[in-house]
Amino acid sequence: MQPAPSRPGAFWAFSLKVYADPVVAGACLELQDGWGADVNVVLFVLWHGANHHRLEKRNVEIIDQRIEPWRRQVVRPLRAVRRAMKDAPEAWLQPETEHLRNDIKRRELEAERLQQTMLETAFPLGSIGECDARQATLATNVRSYADVLGEAIPDALIDRLCSAIAADI
Repeated sequence: MQPAPSRPGAFWAFSLKVYADPVVAGACLELQDGWGADVNVVLFVLWHGANHHRLEKRNVEIIDQRIEPWRRQVVRPLRAVRRAMKDAPEAWLQPETEHLRNDIKRRELEAERLQQTMLETAFPLGSIGECDARQATLATNVRSYADVLGEAIPDALIDRLCSAIAADI
């Protein structure tokens, strides 16, 4: 079964919908902070899985390599500055500083949206991976990304994330 091509911005819309679920957001941040995962790549492999596309490790390696320079040079530095300002010394805490931090947060979100556009454009639905049943595909895709990261992500975390995604779509 080959799903119809997605409309532009479909991945971003999917991400906003599923990330609004506190279980999904929490699991994604746990993967980011505990295992070095890129939340956008996690959401991207889940989006493909939600659309019945199973991604093997080699597929996810290609995806991750394509976006790595943007993540390293743009997204992570913005996140590091925002987090540094969040945990700032008291001398930094002024209204202007908070305004700057909020501006950086908006820029970080925009950089992530642009990253998602890059991923969706480079790897539209049906261009990579094999068609398969949705529920198994979600977990397979996350495990393929864990293999790329070289991390043993607990099955319970993967199951919690995939169950929440399946309930949200």
